[in-house]
This record gives sequence, C-alpha cells and structure tokens, in this order.
Amino acid sequence: MKLQTAIFAGPSLTPPAVQLIDEKGYTLLPPIKRGDLVELLDKGFRGRVIIADGVFHQVMSVGHREIMNAIAAGCEVSGVSSMGAIRAFELRNSGMRGFGKVYSLFFEFDDFMDDEVALLFEATPPYRIISEPLVHFRDCVNYLVIQRKISQLQGQAIIGKMKEHYFGDRTIHFFEELILTHTGKRLKDLINKFEAFRCKSSDLVNCIRQLDQKNNTGFE
Repeated sequence: MKLQTAIFAGPSLTPPAVQLIDEKGYTLLPPIKRGDLVELLDKGFRGRVIIADGVFHQVMSVGHREIMNAIAAGCEVSGVSSMGAIRAFELRNSGMRGFGKVYSLFFEFDDFMDDEVALLFEATPPYRIISEPLVHFRDCVNYLVIQRKISQLQGQAIIGKMKEHYFGDRTIHFFEELILTHTGKRLKDLINKFEAFRCKSSDLVNCIRQLDQKNNTGFE
C-alpha cells in the first residue's frame, strides 16, 4: 500500500514541485509552524512527513519535541530545503532524516548558520519571495570561485559581508552591488540565470522525485 505523504512547503515550491506533488497524490500543506504536526496526528495521520519550509518570526517554529513525538507515533519524518533541513540536522540522531544540498552544508561548513536558509516571503500562496536566502548566494559564489571567475578571497569577502546583514536585506540587488564592489564585474556578465543556484527549490524537487522509490539514496 502506498504510504500517505504530507509535505509542508511554501517559498521553496516551484511549478515542477507542485506538479510532482499532484501527480503522486501527496498532500501539500503550508509552511509548518508550532502545533501543525500535533494537529496532523490528532486527525489520525500516521504516514510520511516531509518538512521543507516553515515560519519562525511571526509565530513559534515547529518544535523538536513535536517532531520526535510524530516519529514515536509511527511517522517517517524527513527534512529538506529550509526549516526542514535545520530540524533534520538538529535531530539527525533522534530519528529524523535529512536530504539534499542544504542539509549537507551543515556538515560541510563550520560557519553555516540557521539564518542562511531564512528569507522574507509573502504569507499566502504563491509565497512570493522578498529576499533571497544566503545559501543561494553561497552556492553562486562557490560556482564563481570554481570557475575562476572570481577569487576565493573575493568570494569569502562577499559572503562575509552578507552574513553581517539581516536576512531580510539579502536581496539580489545587494548581491549585485557586492559583486561589483569586490570584483569590479557585473553579476549578469558572470552567470546566465540565478535560478540555477536556488538549491532549496532543487532539493525539494529531487526529494519528491525520490519518494516511493525502492532505494532513497539521497536520504541520510
């Protein structure tokens, strides 16, 4: 029997992700907040939960205890992309599984902080983004360094400067200004499309694609 699946997602959603969710018959729920898992379990849900996006500034974020209670109740709980990746890293030894590039960055970089996945977005669908998460800029800078379009020192300076600012101020425009200031080059001359570096969205799509496959090798 196919496992019932609920996915909490918002700004990480893309049309391909929504299409996959519809095709597979999964349940799409808004970005998770404190109490949403409790409510889901109270309704009798005992399937697979994928946490991608969540809210934490306006209301209380999803708690560790409620995730652990869901696991204890028989749910498979996995995290990806954003709030899900954070909680998966924090609860990696407590039964929650992690997936994707964003999740792996918590292991790769000592200075990788929770606020790197944070962004401002509209509270209702389609959850239009107002700022970009730092993790997307980090991915872009890493590409530029590997391609030798900017130096490693320039990349470190750009990321360092962005880390000093509130996550709501981390916009594409600000990134373009930093690239120009530190390298003398324009971002549009260095990359084709910034969408390629939106790893939170690509992580979610890849996660959904691998669900129900016999070997979910991307999960840890």
